[in-house]
Amino acid sequence: IMCGLFGMQTTLLPQSKKEDLINALLVKSSTRGQDSFSLCSLEGNNLIAKKHLGVFRQRWYKKEFQKIVNCNSILGHTRQASQGQVIMDNQHPFTCGNWTMAHNGCIYGKQYLRETLIIPNGTTDTEEFLTWLVSVKKYDLSSLLEEQGQAFWIVDKTLPDQFYLLSTATHENLWIHQENGLFVFASQEDLLSTSLQIIGIKPKCQVIPHDEVLYVKNCKLYTTGIKRKKIKPIKSYVGYHNQWTQKHLSEKTYIDRET
Repeated sequence: IMCGLFGMQTTLLPQSKKEDLINALLVKSSTRGQDSFSLCSLEGNNLIAKKHLGVFRQRWYKKEFQKIVNCNSILGHTRQASQGQVIMDNQHPFTCGNWTMAHNGCIYGKQYLRETLIIPNGTTDTEEFLTWLVSVKKYDLSSLLEEQGQAFWIVDKTLPDQFYLLSTATHENLWIHQENGLFVFASQEDLLSTSLQIIGIKPKCQVIPHDEVLYVKNCKLYTTGIKRKKIKPIKSYVGYHNQWTQKHLSEKTYIDRET
């Protein structure tokens, strides 16, 4: 298990339940990463990130994160270090140009550091990939699909009150719950469902489609229409991928193309 991604967007959830939900997601996502954690607020084009080294502690939540939870769009990350030391420069999310990114997985493409025109501040594979996406690929969303086995949330500061979600894993690693006025996501089904139950919401968890760039706006998941043209399952996950495909192709789609 590596790193935890989670977040929410809401227009109807009362403030007290919003605080309890984010607190629960932070606590439970800490099981996926205890080297550092972050919580971010997105309001319009303004993204504010609060970061800490070490495992999440309640005292930090009450002292430093209260203002973040007042926003309608909240994004988080817990880190299990795989590449790069446990230092603040290596803590997610990373910002380069118009993009801010948090990530789960290991990126193995060596060309990113060789080709990037921007020197990363830290030594993580995530930041190297981000600087390459910005400086070489010029924010090309399809380039996000070049690496398999990854999950990302990305904020583009030119697009207010929305964020991208995608998974290039052939196993299920981003789960969502959506209903009127509420969208929540997390890296595991059990931690998402348990967090929702804490605030009295019956979970309706679904895994997002992999190999497709999606985005969240107005508490709803949409597709950009950008997909990987040819799926190449990671060898160790071939059997699991086939099971996933058979199961989900028969289900009714739950993402929309925004009109």
